[in-house]
Amino acid sequence: MMDDYFDHSTHAEVSRAREGVMALLSGQDTEEPRGLGIYRQFYLLRRDALACGMPTHLYERFIAELNNPFTAYQDEKRYIMADRPPPLETFLVIRENSSGGVPFAKYACVEKDFRTLPDTVLEHPVIRRLHALAGRLIGWHNDLISLPKDLHRKGDVLNLVRVLQQEHDASLEDAYLMALEFHDRDLREFVVLCDHLPDFGADQDCTRRYAKALGIMIQGAYAWHVENSGRYIPGTYVEPERDSRDFRWHA
Repeated sequence: MMDDYFDHSTHAEVSRAREGVMALLSGQDTEEPRGLGIYRQFYLLRRDALACGMPTHLYERFIAELNNPFTAYQDEKRYIMADRPPPLETFLVIRENSSGGVPFAKYACVEKDFRTLPDTVLEHPVIRRLHALAGRLIGWHNDLISLPKDLHRKGDVLNLVRVLQQEHDASLEDAYLMALEFHDRDLREFVVLCDHLPDFGADQDCTRRYAKALGIMIQGAYAWHVENSGRYIPGTYVEPERDSRDFRWHA
């Protein structure tokens, strides 16, 4: 929703929006946004999180991660404007964050009894790596499924296949196969890490269920990409609600 809304925005405009959203989520801005747009949704997110008793430290980590997709949207803009994919190394950083998978992984901490897991679990390098892999895998699903649409619109260059095609001067078919290998390699790593979790003692069973929940989250995102076919077929676009000629905060 954020991606579509800011599709025609500049780097500076997305940066302003990011700062405003973070002010709402952190409570620095307590004024309820006017209208029914996406800014109101962030205001309600904070209000509801506080009302339901989300643990403060988990909420703070969640909103800290929500900052990263906006930062990634900012960084995408110069490549969209130039209609040219970024270098692979730059793209990998952008895509892991722009997919939104890591904030979802953080949010999953508060589901069921996962909120009881200590920092020795939730901040463990293996768990943090599972979060990163979730972000990457959701991004690869998006890129592979939306490729036919992305090839038909100027500026839709933030796609793993298009990046690999440029990086290796490859045919579209070869680049697609390379992208599949990126996905399969990350998926293998995710499965291995889930099957060989560190020893978390009394928290082992809960951690194992949390890791499984992350896998279910990834599968759910994939199902949404596949089943919501109207969004990803060529010629079907979600046009942005606003553009650079009419930027209004709290619209």
